[in-house]
Amino acid sequence: MSAAIQSAYAALRAGISVVPVRVDETKAPAVREWKPFQTERVAVDDVPSLFAGRAVGIIGGVISGNLEILDFESEAAFSEYVRRAQESGLGELLERVSAGYTVRTGGGGYHVAYRCAEPVAKSHKLARSRGGELLVETRGEGGYAVAPGSPAATHETGREYTFERGDFHTLATVTADEREDLLALARSLDEEERRPAHDPRATVARFSARGRLYDGESPGDAYSAQTTWDDVLVPHGWRRLHTDAAGVTYWRRPGKKRGVSATTGVHGGEYLYVFTTSTVFDAERGYSRFAAHAILDHGGDFNACARSLYERGFGGPASSSVADVVDLSMLLEQRKAPQEPGIPAHLYRVDGLVGDLARYLIDGARYPQPELALGASLAAVATILGRKVRSESGLRTNLYVLGVAPQGAGKEFARATIKDVYRRIDAFAHVAHDKLASDAAIWSALEEEPASLFLLDEIGRLFARLNARNAPAHIESQVDAYLTLYSQAGQVVVSKSYADATRRTEIVEPCLSIYGTTVPSNFYAALTGAEVTSGFLSRFLVFESTQYPDPVEPKTRDVPSKILGAFTRWHEQPLHGGNLEAAIRNAQPEPYTVPAYADAEAAFVDLELRMRARARSAVDRGEEPGVEVRVGENARKLALVVACGCDPVAPAIDASTARWACELAEHLADAFTAQLSKRAGDSERERQVKTLAAWLASRKTVTRSEITVRFQSWPRRDREEILADLIDSGRAAIEDVPATGRGRPAKMVRWLK
Repeated sequence: MSAAIQSAYAALRAGISVVPVRVDETKAPAVREWKPFQTERVAVDDVPSLFAGRAVGIIGGVISGNLEILDFESEAAFSEYVRRAQESGLGELLERVSAGYTVRTGGGGYHVAYRCAEPVAKSHKLARSRGGELLVETRGEGGYAVAPGSPAATHETGREYTFERGDFHTLATVTADEREDLLALARSLDEEERRPAHDPRATVARFSARGRLYDGESPGDAYSAQTTWDDVLVPHGWRRLHTDAAGVTYWRRPGKKRGVSATTGVHGGEYLYVFTTSTVFDAERGYSRFAAHAILDHGGDFNACARSLYERGFGGPASSSVADVVDLSMLLEQRKAPQEPGIPAHLYRVDGLVGDLARYLIDGARYPQPELALGASLAAVATILGRKVRSESGLRTNLYVLGVAPQGAGKEFARATIKDVYRRIDAFAHVAHDKLASDAAIWSALEEEPASLFLLDEIGRLFARLNARNAPAHIESQVDAYLTLYSQAGQVVVSKSYADATRRTEIVEPCLSIYGTTVPSNFYAALTGAEVTSGFLSRFLVFESTQYPDPVEPKTRDVPSKILGAFTRWHEQPLHGGNLEAAIRNAQPEPYTVPAYADAEAAFVDLELRMRARARSAVDRGEEPGVEVRVGENARKLALVVACGCDPVAPAIDASTARWACELAEHLADAFTAQLSKRAGDSERERQVKTLAAWLASRKTVTRSEITVRFQSWPRRDREEILADLIDSGRAAIEDVPATGRGRPAKMVRWLK
């Protein structure tokens, strides 16, 4: 009997559910679907057939008696964890837990496992190094960890997993409070800089309660500079523990007699990082003294806090003139002269690889475009996941994303960065497609690399040529190819038929994503309702920015190693069928099925029901359904991409990811529908009317000659008739402007609505 089979028997006898794991260094499940193992233990009689020649994974969560595993990636991380436990009064607790189950892993780290008196959460990353390398994570509900008895070849080092202390039968049981102490201590190892917490309604450092800028130092800045953390925390019962040689101070929250709850002074900074979830602070954010004071003393009302501090003498006088420029960190909430409502700020808070890349595309850009950064990041990550994962309903990660922004507003940076990322991980073939003149070129590109991202500049021209009278056949063929590739990503796709059978192209499960950019005028001027109701545009996620940002000095110039490392891990992770070798790139893949928790599925179903109701209402009005027909599908794809970007080992879609994806997909559809109603038409004349109206609305007042120059491509008669229609309908007015000097009187057109 092999060691793996014996280990599986032992774990089952101890009430632990097990799953067979591949012995190919991937540590992936050795079964196509492993979700059933999370709810039902393997039958004893099936163990020999399932685990022969396989490794053993022990599954966390309810199925194993609320089992949770702390996974330390290195000996150094575990040693530091032990040291901090002893310093903070958790030494006795950790001794009891580690004596029950401590495993030396194949990678030189440690697994410490225990059971909890209450259900544990899903797997979660707790700490990373300053360079982004993972230090500690949990394996809880929906996760698993390789166990002793597994073959040495399970890990790339060739080292076995061995028990250092205890075994399956000696697991300690902890209370919910003790578990929180263990997790908070692990979070204290986190070296990554967290995003600053700030009021989502107003700029903390720059704006007063009435939204006015300060001429001098703001109350928040002044308070942070003139106080200490003792001034902020001690009055509320927080206890300073000690300060280490690196200048990091450790704190314990009120009501606790042991453990570490927070630190200040990490990397020489001034932020408070909280590790426990049992406080009013968010464990995912960093807090300035002003932000902490606002939360502790003003219930999180930053405006009231700023006003109170100003009245106490902190900061300079407020000014009614906006003489300062909002800094980049506030770009998402405070936009200069907004013309259209943008994406809600909280939808930019995305975890994992998608969020990391989006933040870099904002911080590293000369002309930051948050909407386009988020859209481009989703398309880039979707591509590296191509043919490797799928949803439980069979959806793949192929996304069609459209970025709409004014000319010269910074659209090129995202495309260039994506190319750079793929080039640096030696995967440039995935994105080397930006000039595709025919459907034959599309099929050829996908035949060479089935998981591809087409980076298309000025895609609005494609729509314009498609809508032109007597549209060229090759343009219609391109659209047909895109429609086919979107809906058949999980199938064998065959190109159009030719008389010459050798020209027939067959592609196994192609995963094509598109990130196209265009300027609003070219795009909307070309659209009719037909593109939406035909299903072509409904497949696109339209990220539109109406802003023309001022140039800023980029915060980050080089692509962070954390992003490159995450892309590399997915690129080098073979398809679960092991068929990604160059010689058989087009072989049948076996994508990993990413599960969705019950509450996540409920969010998707709720969205789909609402979208179906909208579609039925359109039919009842005698109209064709629009973009709402694809909102539910797009939401599921967005959640799939984000979930895989958060966990490359055993990704799962949780409720928060599902709700984020549903809200974003619905917002994008609603915003695009609103723009279509304003700017697109079902006839060329209707499109011209909406185009001129939108231009006049943005300019307010123009001369007749400016209209002539701007729309000189239109026939003069059409131009005059459209302007007359706008004037007769009361939407615009003609005004005479007296001549100045020797000049001639001018005719001005003023927009009224």
